[in-house]
Amino acid sequence: MAESSKKPAAVSPYHEIKYNDPWYIDTEIPDLYEHLDVLHLALHKLDTETALLDSYTDEALQKNIQLLLLKDYEELQVQRYPQDVYLGDFVIDFDPAAELYALKYLPHDRPPLIIGHLPQKYNLQLKNILASDENSSLATQINGGPYKIITFEEGELQIIERQRPYSLRVLVF
Repeated sequence: MAESSKKPAAVSPYHEIKYNDPWYIDTEIPDLYEHLDVLHLALHKLDTETALLDSYTDEALQKNIQLLLLKDYEELQVQRYPQDVYLGDFVIDFDPAAELYALKYLPHDRPPLIIGHLPQKYNLQLKNILASDENSSLATQINGGPYKIITFEEGELQIIERQRPYSLRVLVF
């Protein structure tokens, strides 16, 4: 995809829903590591379709170092994938093989792919939300992944890259 066709990444409605709707399920997918390849597929699509990576390069971070200096931070952590980034389209569907509700990623070029299962304790509540007359919705919030630590000491800028395990929060309402 040409650079000029990339657009800014959209923001997930996770916080807007959580703090404005009293009837929701907010949980973390416990078996994300089993389906990490699906998350990587979603992240790759995000990388190719948006300009998100452009702001994460060392050069871009160096240009924005004034933020670090103005805020007088000793160190600043910059996530490769911000928590509130919109990862793409997902759907909740019952998986009879696991007897759990599954969060499925909807790629454009293939059938839905399971990214993980929601904890069993939410099965009844999910069934009721999904069966209600109102349309149910969901949002995701990503945690972990690559991040950079920026420090500015004695006039010298240091950028160190690290990684945390991925986790994915799911909000269904």
